[in-house]
Amino acid sequence: MKKLFIVFISSCIIFIDMTDSSILNTALPKLSIIFNTTPLDLKSTLVMYLIGITTTMPLSNYLIERFGIKKILCSSMLIFIFASLLCGLAPSIQALNLFRLLQGGGAGLSLPIARLLILKNFSREEFFQQMNNIILIVSCGTLFGPLIGGIIIKYFAWQWLFWINIPLSLLIIIVTFCHLPDFSSRYNKFDWKGFILLCLSLSALVQGLSKISQSHHMAIEIIILLGTFIIGFTIYLIYSKQTPKPIINLTLFNNKTFSLGFYVGILSRTCLGGIPFILPLLLQILLKKDPIIAGITLIPIAGGVIISKTFAKKLNKKWSLKQILIGNTILMSIFLATISQLDFHKFGAVNFLIFTGFGIFQSIQYASANAIAYQDIPEPQYSTATVIMSLQQQLSISLGIAFSAILLNIFCNNHGLDLATFQNTFLVLSLFSLSIIPIIFRH
Repeated sequence: MKKLFIVFISSCIIFIDMTDSSILNTALPKLSIIFNTTPLDLKSTLVMYLIGITTTMPLSNYLIERFGIKKILCSSMLIFIFASLLCGLAPSIQALNLFRLLQGGGAGLSLPIARLLILKNFSREEFFQQMNNIILIVSCGTLFGPLIGGIIIKYFAWQWLFWINIPLSLLIIIVTFCHLPDFSSRYNKFDWKGFILLCLSLSALVQGLSKISQSHHMAIEIIILLGTFIIGFTIYLIYSKQTPKPIINLTLFNNKTFSLGFYVGILSRTCLGGIPFILPLLLQILLKKDPIIAGITLIPIAGGVIISKTFAKKLNKKWSLKQILIGNTILMSIFLATISQLDFHKFGAVNFLIFTGFGIFQSIQYASANAIAYQDIPEPQYSTATVIMSLQQQLSISLGIAFSAILLNIFCNNHGLDLATFQNTFLVLSLFSLSIIPIIFRH
């Protein structure tokens, strides 16, 4: 029974975050009218949410060790609920950005806890299956978010874009307080210098990637932001080697299976993370489809994710994780290339089957990368590993959107978006995904 509550809490935490990260995608045009601004300016609300997540994630490890997992999880959910209420009451775009930053901060504290609970309460043999369950929730949250956003902005008050997750957040607090076992450990002095360096570099990276994904951006802004990230993170690398207890200990990358899972995960999400961004763009802008229809189109991918759950355990028994990743990467690449040749004017059986298959291989890819990352991690390093992998997931979403936007801009070639632009983008993503295979062999 205890394990059931743990899976429930972990799944709800991640579902809330992923829906909140994507729910505004189809609602931006309508919200821009409400706030008397442009969709491009309103995209800052998405960026502020991601900045809030990435800058507070490094804090969670220290706070859990000092105050215990129950207190931090309940506190983070209360912050999230309070910020969500404020988002719905925001009188201006500036206020909304501030409240979204606070909302992301609450989510950032809770996300590493979701993985940490699974690591601490399930055996190595059970871990792959449970990570597949988590990936199922992640994918459903990402894919259903735009659909939920489209329905709310069309039929309900816009405030429910931010209030819809409040009941589930309250339920997490109740279940956590009543059923979650608590634990804390001996904590070290807080590393303020490392925290500030990470905050500056990671927030610069998120903003830089966001600028890349905009159709009108200044190259100098992108260079400054990405340059700030490179300089800040390089300083942190040097600093962390000279500090006995840095806020995030990067010596974990000396572990071959962890580094393999990290790099495979970030490359996979770079190729696949832009799909929920590209498809609504193709359907809404090029083909003039309704936002709800655009959201519904993504549902077969979620269906594929659910189907993958039925045989994931059998795969893990028959083949090693490396073998699964190699075979699955090839199949994933084939399906990406096939998507480029689909007829999107009508959604028939072929499209349904291809998107379902794509969802299956996407789910297996994410679950396998996560499982191999944690395969040989000693228990004292669980907290640090979950923070790093949670950061990887959030940053690679931005990286996937930025990479897709770069490809769209290259193939657009100043003549506007057309079907060939999207087809070429899918083909390049397909070829790029094959770069994962040499990395697997090298490890």
